[in-house]
Amino acid sequence: PKYSDYLLCGIAEHSTKKICVAYKGKGAFIIFNGKKREIKCSEKNKLDKEVKIYIDEYWEINKKIFSEQLTKFNTKYLGSSAVYYMDIANGQADLALECTRKGNLELAVGYGLIVESGAVMMDINGQNLNQKKYLKYGQEEKIPIITSSTKKLAEELIDYLKAKK
Repeated sequence: PKYSDYLLCGIAEHSTKKICVAYKGKGAFIIFNGKKREIKCSEKNKLDKEVKIYIDEYWEINKKIFSEQLTKFNTKYLGSSAVYYMDIANGQADLALECTRKGNLELAVGYGLIVESGAVMMDINGQNLNQKKYLKYGQEEKIPIITSSTKKLAEELIDYLKAKK
């Protein structure tokens, strides 16, 4: 299957008893205390010190490509892709920087939530993941992945990283 083949995606945050769900073509929602409300990503377009960035530092490639280059920015490592996707979809963070790994199943679950909230998920070359087959793409190597509240912010990040080389 391709990333865009999702019909329904969901992430449960057990500690807060919140559930985020996305229905293809119908939006992303948070369910809490029996109430459902639509969520949207931030509309952050400019890469500046106000941008909230998660970097998955578990993988060395992410430290090298992202962390070492973004020392002047507001970065955090929380160790949970689920939190990253929920926070991007809910507008509480602007960027999540990771890589393909572990069959890409976490990326695939997050993809629908990200898209339905208005955000984007692409590789470091700016290619949207929508038509990529997640069980084949990036299985042999770790490809850097950018999840961003807007395409413009992702493009600014890519340009910034290229300039730092």
